[in-house]
Amino acid sequence: MPKAKKLPSGNYRCRIYLGTDETGKKLSKSFTAKTKKEAEHLASAYLVEISVFKKEEEDPILSDAMLRYNEIKSNILSPSTVRGYESLSSQAYNDIKSYPLSSLNNDVVQKWLNDYSAAHSPKSVKNAFGYLKSVLKLYHFGSDLEITLPKKKSVEYHVITDDEMKLLLKATEGTELGLAIRLAAFIPARRSEICAICPKTDVIGNSIKIDKAMVQSSEEKWIIKQPKTFAGYRTVEMPPKIISLIPKDSQKAISQNPNQLYKSFKRELKKLNMNFRFHDLRHYGATFLHAQGIPDKYIMQRGGWKNASTLQKIYTHTLPETTKVATDAVTQKFTSLLK
Repeated sequence: MPKAKKLPSGNYRCRIYLGTDETGKKLSKSFTAKTKKEAEHLASAYLVEISVFKKEEEDPILSDAMLRYNEIKSNILSPSTVRGYESLSSQAYNDIKSYPLSSLNNDVVQKWLNDYSAAHSPKSVKNAFGYLKSVLKLYHFGSDLEITLPKKKSVEYHVITDDEMKLLLKATEGTELGLAIRLAAFIPARRSEICAICPKTDVIGNSIKIDKAMVQSSEEKWIIKQPKTFAGYRTVEMPPKIISLIPKDSQKAISQNPNQLYKSFKRELKKLNMNFRFHDLRHYGATFLHAQGIPDKYIMQRGGWKNASTLQKIYTHTLPETTKVATDAVTQKFTSLLK
């Protein structure tokens, strides 16, 4: 396994040598990341890809290429991502799955994409095309594709208000669902992370360690895995009142899997005449912290976000209460200037 070295910047670089060119010059490829483990992981994944590719035929048909791609990635990507790839490869490319990769030119791919777009959202189309490009790239095809993707549609997300949150917390007080809701909003955490918390090992004093997630494998079995990104590893201090709700001697803070938890959540919302996603609780938590003037860097660390751009998208849907306070302040300032 290639070893990474620490750079003066504090990042780690892992360099692998690929031989020499016709002049005798050494060829290499470098992978830089914030941690030693991540840099070595990227380098190892690349070595796996090129070693397998060399053993395969140079121009397979698309269905075979996707099958091999999924096999290569099965030990590198998360089970849920691999499961998504397998689902796409079996459903999304029926019109072009028997084409050799070399024949997937601009016209062929654009026609497939246009037909696929008729019955799928822009996000689904983007995901399907992204997967196709990754497969082509592995076999050194597709670098000259210039494809026009459908424009994104504006999506209006529900912004949970403080009043809605108070009502939801009161209605679920003392229940396992209530604990899950509190963890989602106040860590803030994902469903998969909440369902993987083990009180015996992950609750330390008033802090909760997040270092795993519960996801479905390609065989649709629920398994525990590491977070998708290194940003997902974190330890979050929580209010003692919430810590006291967690069953200390249990192997699981939440007994349900993510799908069961979501169904329980939707049933409770129906009783309260509300309608939003469980994931919106996580957005509520991020927006709430932002409204208190908490720096983005801290919110990213607490919620396990990899970059600030995701937070910026969340903040565009600000709490109504916060918007009113800001609007009143701006109006008052303008009024004072006009006197």
